[in-house]
Amino acid sequence: MRNKRISTITLSLIILFVICISLYPSVMAMENGIVVQTEEELIAAIENYAESIVIDGYIHLSEAVEVRHHLTLHGQGTMTVSGHHRHFEMWGRSQLVIDGDIILTRAEGYEGLGGGIRNVGGTLIIKSGNIYNNEMERGGGVHITEGRLYIYGGTISQNSASIGGGVYIGGWDVFDVLLFNFRSALFMRGGEISNNVAAFTGGGLYSTIANIYLESGVIANNRASGSGGIFISSISQYYVSSEMQFENNYPVNRHDIELSGFRWYELLESPTIFHIIVAFIIIGIGIFLSKRKRNNSNSVESDQNQQSEEGKPDSEDSGSSPG
Repeated sequence: MRNKRISTITLSLIILFVICISLYPSVMAMENGIVVQTEEELIAAIENYAESIVIDGYIHLSEAVEVRHHLTLHGQGTMTVSGHHRHFEMWGRSQLVIDGDIILTRAEGYEGLGGGIRNVGGTLIIKSGNIYNNEMERGGGVHITEGRLYIYGGTISQNSASIGGGVYIGGWDVFDVLLFNFRSALFMRGGEISNNVAAFTGGGLYSTIANIYLESGVIANNRASGSGGIFISSISQYYVSSEMQFENNYPVNRHDIELSGFRWYELLESPTIFHIIVAFIIIGIGIFLSKRKRNNSNSVESDQNQQSEEGKPDSEDSGSSPG
Protein backbone atom coordinates (compact mmCIF):
# COMPACT_ATOMS: atom_id res chain seq x y z
CA MET A 1 0.00 0.00 0.00
CA ARG A 2 2.81 2.34 0.89
CA ASN A 3 4.68 1.60 -2.32
CA LYS A 4 1.52 2.32 -4.29
CA ARG A 5 1.16 5.69 -2.56
CA ILE A 6 4.79 6.55 -3.35
CA SER A 7 4.26 5.60 -6.98
CA THR A 8 1.17 7.81 -7.15
CA ILE A 9 3.09 10.77 -5.66
CA THR A 10 5.99 10.19 -8.06
CA LEU A 11 3.65 10.06 -11.06
CA SER A 12 1.92 13.26 -9.92
CA LEU A 13 5.25 15.04 -9.60
CA ILE A 14 6.28 13.90 -13.08
CA ILE A 15 2.99 15.13 -14.56
CA LEU A 16 3.36 18.46 -12.75
CA PHE A 17 6.93 18.79 -14.03
CA VAL A 18 5.84 18.11 -17.63
CA ILE A 19 3.06 20.70 -17.33
CA CYS A 20 5.50 23.31 -16.00
CA ILE A 21 7.95 22.62 -18.82
CA SER A 22 5.21 22.93 -21.43
CA LEU A 23 3.98 26.21 -19.95
CA TYR A 24 7.47 27.71 -19.57
CA PRO A 25 7.73 29.19 -23.10
CA SER A 26 4.33 30.85 -22.74
CA VAL A 27 5.22 32.26 -19.32
CA MET A 28 8.52 33.60 -20.67
CA ALA A 29 6.72 35.07 -23.69
CA MET A 30 4.31 36.90 -21.41
CA GLU A 31 7.27 38.30 -19.48
CA ASN A 32 8.91 39.44 -22.72
CA GLY A 33 5.88 41.37 -23.90
CA ILE A 34 2.46 41.20 -25.52
CA VAL A 35 1.90 38.02 -27.53
CA VAL A 36 0.38 38.64 -31.00
CA GLN A 37 -0.80 36.12 -33.57
CA THR A 38 -2.63 38.31 -36.11
CA GLU A 39 -2.13 41.56 -37.98
CA GLU A 40 -4.91 43.19 -35.97
CA GLU A 41 -3.28 42.27 -32.67
CA LEU A 42 0.12 43.51 -33.88
CA ILE A 43 -1.24 46.87 -35.06
CA ALA A 44 -3.29 47.33 -31.87
CA ALA A 45 -0.23 46.66 -29.70
CA ILE A 46 1.90 49.13 -31.67
CA GLU A 47 -0.81 51.79 -31.64
CA ASN A 48 -0.91 51.42 -27.85
CA TYR A 49 2.87 52.04 -27.81
CA ALA A 50 3.79 48.58 -26.55
CA GLU A 51 7.53 48.46 -26.00
CA SER A 52 7.85 44.68 -26.30
CA ILE A 53 5.88 42.35 -28.59
CA VAL A 54 6.16 38.59 -28.99
CA ILE A 55 5.47 37.28 -32.50
CA ASP A 56 3.78 33.88 -32.26
CA GLY A 57 3.41 32.01 -35.55
CA TYR A 58 2.55 33.22 -39.04
CA ILE A 59 1.28 36.77 -39.58
CA HIS A 60 0.28 38.19 -42.97
CA LEU A 61 0.27 41.98 -43.33
CA SER A 62 -2.07 43.76 -45.74
CA GLU A 63 0.04 46.93 -45.56
CA ALA A 64 3.18 48.34 -43.98
CA VAL A 65 3.17 48.74 -40.19
CA GLU A 66 4.41 52.11 -38.92
CA VAL A 67 6.73 52.33 -35.92
CA ARG A 68 7.15 55.72 -34.25
CA HIS A 69 8.40 54.72 -30.78
CA HIS A 70 10.83 52.28 -29.16
CA LEU A 71 9.80 48.69 -29.88
CA THR A 72 11.41 45.26 -29.46
CA LEU A 73 10.16 42.17 -31.32
CA HIS A 74 10.66 38.78 -29.66
CA GLY A 75 9.28 35.36 -30.35
CA GLN A 76 9.25 33.03 -33.30
CA GLY A 77 7.30 33.39 -36.51
CA THR A 78 7.10 34.46 -40.14
CA MET A 79 5.70 37.73 -41.47
CA THR A 80 4.68 38.27 -45.09
CA VAL A 81 3.09 41.31 -46.71
CA SER A 82 0.67 41.91 -49.60
CA GLY A 83 0.98 43.99 -52.73
CA HIS A 84 3.43 46.84 -53.10
CA HIS A 85 4.23 47.16 -49.42
CA ARG A 86 7.07 46.54 -46.99
CA HIS A 87 6.77 45.04 -43.51
CA PHE A 88 7.77 47.97 -41.29
CA GLU A 89 8.23 51.72 -41.73
CA MET A 90 10.22 53.61 -39.09
CA TRP A 91 9.90 57.37 -38.69
CA GLY A 92 11.54 60.07 -36.61
CA ARG A 93 13.41 58.99 -33.50
CA SER A 94 11.86 55.54 -33.44
CA GLN A 95 13.79 52.41 -32.52
CA LEU A 96 13.06 48.88 -33.65
CA VAL A 97 14.92 45.89 -32.20
CA ILE A 98 14.56 42.44 -33.77
CA ASP A 99 15.51 39.98 -31.04
CA GLY A 100 13.84 36.72 -31.94
CA ASP A 101 13.60 34.01 -34.57
CA ILE A 102 11.50 36.24 -36.81
CA ILE A 103 11.39 36.03 -40.60
CA LEU A 104 10.37 39.00 -42.76
CA THR A 105 9.78 37.75 -46.28
CA ARG A 106 7.92 38.03 -49.57
CA ALA A 107 7.65 41.81 -49.86
CA GLU A 108 7.41 42.53 -53.58
CA GLY A 109 7.18 46.30 -53.81
CA TYR A 110 9.22 46.63 -57.01
CA GLU A 111 9.10 50.46 -57.00
CA GLY A 112 9.57 51.31 -53.34
CA LEU A 113 12.34 51.64 -50.77
CA GLY A 114 13.21 48.85 -48.36
CA GLY A 115 11.53 45.49 -48.90
CA GLY A 116 11.65 44.34 -45.28
CA ILE A 117 12.14 47.58 -43.37
CA ARG A 118 12.39 51.24 -44.32
CA ASN A 119 14.04 53.41 -41.67
CA VAL A 120 13.79 57.22 -41.96
CA GLY A 121 15.63 58.91 -39.11
CA GLY A 122 15.34 56.07 -36.60
CA THR A 123 17.52 53.30 -35.19
CA LEU A 124 17.17 49.72 -36.38
CA ILE A 125 18.91 46.99 -34.35
CA ILE A 126 19.06 43.44 -35.71
CA LYS A 127 20.16 40.81 -33.19
CA SER A 128 18.63 37.75 -34.81
CA GLY A 129 16.05 36.64 -37.36
CA ASN A 130 16.10 36.68 -41.14
CA ILE A 131 15.07 39.35 -43.64
CA TYR A 132 14.95 37.40 -46.89
CA ASN A 133 13.36 37.01 -50.30
CA ASN A 134 12.10 40.60 -50.55
CA GLU A 135 12.22 42.83 -53.63
CA MET A 136 12.25 46.62 -53.90
CA GLU A 137 13.72 49.31 -56.15
CA ARG A 138 16.37 50.29 -53.57
CA GLY A 139 17.32 48.26 -50.54
CA GLY A 140 15.74 44.88 -51.16
CA GLY A 141 16.06 43.93 -47.48
CA VAL A 142 16.56 47.21 -45.61
CA HIS A 143 16.57 50.89 -46.67
CA ILE A 144 18.05 53.55 -44.35
CA THR A 145 17.68 57.32 -44.85
CA GLU A 146 19.19 59.65 -42.25
CA GLY A 147 19.03 56.77 -39.75
CA ARG A 148 21.17 54.08 -38.15
CA LEU A 149 21.45 50.33 -38.58
CA TYR A 150 23.16 48.05 -36.05
CA ILE A 151 23.70 44.42 -37.05
CA TYR A 152 24.76 42.08 -34.22
CA GLY A 153 23.31 38.87 -35.60
CA GLY A 154 20.68 37.46 -37.90
CA THR A 155 20.73 37.30 -41.68
CA ILE A 156 19.80 39.62 -44.55
CA SER A 157 19.65 37.25 -47.50
CA GLN A 158 18.15 36.47 -50.91
CA ASN A 159 16.78 39.98 -51.38
CA SER A 160 16.91 41.87 -54.68
CA ALA A 161 16.82 45.49 -55.87
CA SER A 162 18.12 47.75 -58.61
CA ILE A 163 20.62 49.26 -56.14
CA GLY A 164 21.58 47.74 -52.80
CA GLY A 165 20.24 44.21 -53.02
CA GLY A 166 20.59 43.56 -49.29
CA VAL A 167 20.95 47.02 -47.72
CA TYR A 168 20.78 50.58 -49.05
CA ILE A 169 21.95 53.33 -46.70
CA GLY A 170 22.28 57.02 -47.47
CA GLY A 171 21.35 60.63 -46.76
CA TRP A 172 20.01 63.56 -48.70
CA ASP A 173 21.09 66.72 -46.87
CA VAL A 174 23.56 68.85 -48.86
CA PHE A 175 24.89 70.40 -45.62
CA ASP A 176 25.77 66.93 -44.36
CA VAL A 177 27.92 66.51 -47.46
CA LEU A 178 29.67 69.87 -47.04
CA LEU A 179 30.40 69.31 -43.34
CA PHE A 180 30.96 65.54 -43.46
CA ASN A 181 28.30 65.26 -40.76
CA PHE A 182 26.63 62.07 -41.95
CA ARG A 183 23.53 61.10 -39.99
CA SER A 184 23.16 57.75 -41.73
CA ALA A 185 25.37 55.01 -40.30
CA LEU A 186 25.83 51.25 -40.40
CA PHE A 187 27.55 49.36 -37.57
CA MET A 188 28.09 45.66 -38.28
CA ARG A 189 29.40 43.54 -35.41
CA GLY A 190 28.10 40.13 -36.42
CA GLY A 191 25.39 38.69 -38.57
CA GLU A 192 25.39 37.99 -42.27
CA ILE A 193 24.54 39.78 -45.52
CA SER A 194 24.46 37.06 -48.15
CA ASN A 195 22.98 35.83 -51.43
CA ASN A 196 21.47 39.19 -52.34
CA VAL A 197 21.24 40.53 -55.90
CA ALA A 198 21.36 44.08 -57.34
CA ALA A 199 20.59 44.76 -60.99
CA PHE A 200 23.15 47.58 -61.11
CA THR A 201 25.50 47.84 -58.12
CA GLY A 202 25.88 47.04 -54.42
CA GLY A 203 24.71 43.43 -54.34
CA GLY A 204 25.15 43.17 -50.58
CA LEU A 205 25.35 46.82 -49.52
CA TYR A 206 25.11 50.23 -51.21
CA SER A 207 26.24 53.31 -49.26
CA THR A 208 26.21 57.03 -50.05
CA ILE A 209 26.47 60.01 -47.66
CA ALA A 210 26.92 57.67 -44.70
CA ASN A 211 29.36 56.30 -42.12
CA ILE A 212 30.13 52.60 -42.51
CA TYR A 213 31.76 50.57 -39.70
CA LEU A 214 32.32 46.89 -40.47
CA GLU A 215 33.95 45.20 -37.47
CA SER A 216 32.86 41.57 -37.80
CA GLY A 217 30.36 39.43 -39.66
CA VAL A 218 29.97 37.83 -43.07
CA ILE A 219 29.27 39.40 -46.46
CA ALA A 220 29.12 36.56 -48.95
CA ASN A 221 27.69 35.29 -52.23
CA ASN A 222 26.16 38.60 -53.28
CA ARG A 223 25.79 39.50 -56.98
CA ALA A 224 25.45 42.65 -59.08
CA SER A 225 26.27 44.01 -62.51
CA GLY A 226 28.69 46.43 -60.84
CA SER A 227 30.02 45.79 -57.36
CA GLY A 228 28.84 42.46 -56.00
CA GLY A 229 29.80 42.83 -52.33
CA ILE A 230 29.77 46.46 -51.23
CA PHE A 231 29.54 49.75 -53.09
CA ILE A 232 30.74 52.69 -50.98
CA SER A 233 30.28 56.09 -52.59
CA SER A 234 33.18 58.51 -52.25
CA ILE A 235 30.79 60.72 -50.29
CA SER A 236 31.03 58.29 -47.37
CA GLN A 237 33.41 57.48 -44.55
CA TYR A 238 34.18 53.88 -43.75
CA TYR A 239 36.15 51.49 -41.56
CA VAL A 240 36.63 47.79 -42.35
CA SER A 241 38.20 45.46 -39.78
CA SER A 242 40.39 42.53 -40.71
CA GLU A 243 37.87 40.33 -38.87
CA MET A 244 35.25 40.90 -41.57
CA GLN A 245 34.68 37.89 -43.81
CA PHE A 246 34.14 38.48 -47.52
CA GLU A 247 33.39 35.38 -49.53
CA ASN A 248 32.49 34.75 -53.15
CA ASN A 249 30.93 38.12 -54.00
CA TYR A 250 30.79 38.83 -57.74
CA PRO A 251 32.11 40.85 -59.38
CA VAL A 252 34.97 41.51 -56.96
CA ASN A 253 36.37 45.05 -56.74
CA ARG A 254 39.18 45.91 -54.32
CA HIS A 255 38.60 42.96 -51.98
CA ASP A 256 34.81 42.95 -52.38
CA ILE A 257 34.52 46.71 -51.77
CA GLU A 258 34.21 49.22 -54.59
CA LEU A 259 35.12 52.77 -53.68
CA SER A 260 33.60 54.90 -56.36
CA GLY A 261 30.41 56.81 -56.98
CA PHE A 262 30.20 60.41 -58.02
CA ARG A 263 32.92 60.88 -60.65
CA TRP A 264 33.60 64.53 -59.82
CA TYR A 265 34.67 63.51 -56.35
CA GLU A 266 37.01 60.65 -57.18
CA LEU A 267 40.09 62.88 -56.98
CA LEU A 268 39.10 64.08 -53.54
CA GLU A 269 39.59 60.88 -51.54
CA SER A 270 40.85 62.84 -48.53
CA PRO A 271 38.26 64.62 -46.36
CA THR A 272 40.96 67.17 -45.48
CA ILE A 273 41.35 68.15 -49.13
CA PHE A 274 37.60 68.23 -49.45
CA HIS A 275 37.26 70.61 -46.50
CA ILE A 276 39.95 72.90 -47.93
CA ILE A 277 38.16 73.10 -51.28
CA VAL A 278 34.81 73.70 -49.58
CA ALA A 279 36.43 76.47 -47.51
CA PHE A 280 37.77 78.15 -50.67
CA ILE A 281 34.35 77.89 -52.29
CA ILE A 282 32.67 79.47 -49.26
CA ILE A 283 35.29 82.24 -49.11
CA GLY A 284 34.86 82.85 -52.85
CA ILE A 285 31.10 83.10 -52.47
CA GLY A 286 31.59 85.49 -49.55
CA ILE A 287 33.92 87.74 -51.57
CA PHE A 288 31.53 87.69 -54.53
CA LEU A 289 28.54 88.66 -52.37
CA SER A 290 30.59 91.35 -50.62
CA LYS A 291 31.65 92.91 -53.93
CA ARG A 292 28.13 92.71 -55.25
CA LYS A 293 26.80 94.45 -52.16
CA ARG A 294 29.49 97.13 -52.45
CA ASN A 295 28.69 97.69 -56.13
CA ASN A 296 25.00 97.96 -55.32
CA SER A 297 25.77 100.51 -52.59
CA ASN A 298 27.93 102.56 -54.97
CA SER A 299 25.20 102.38 -57.60
CA VAL A 300 22.56 103.59 -55.15
CA GLU A 301 24.84 106.39 -53.95
CA SER A 302 25.53 107.43 -57.54
CA ASP A 303 21.81 107.50 -58.34
CA GLN A 304 21.14 109.60 -55.25
CA ASN A 305 23.86 112.11 -56.20
CA GLN A 306 22.49 112.31 -59.74
CA GLN A 307 18.99 112.95 -58.47
CA SER A 308 20.34 115.58 -56.11
CA GLU A 309 22.15 117.36 -58.96
CA GLU A 310 19.06 117.26 -61.12
CA GLY A 311 17.03 118.84 -58.33
CA LYS A 312 19.32 121.92 -58.06
CA PRO A 313 18.48 125.09 -60.13
CA ASP A 314 21.05 126.26 -62.73
CA SER A 315 23.41 128.93 -61.46
CA GLU A 316 22.65 131.30 -64.39
CA ASP A 317 18.92 131.04 -63.88
CA SER A 318 19.22 131.63 -60.19
CA GLY A 319 21.44 134.72 -60.69
CA SER A 320 19.33 136.54 -63.31
CA SER A 321 16.63 138.97 -62.33
CA PRO A 322 13.28 139.13 -64.02
CA GLY A 323 13.15 141.66 -66.86
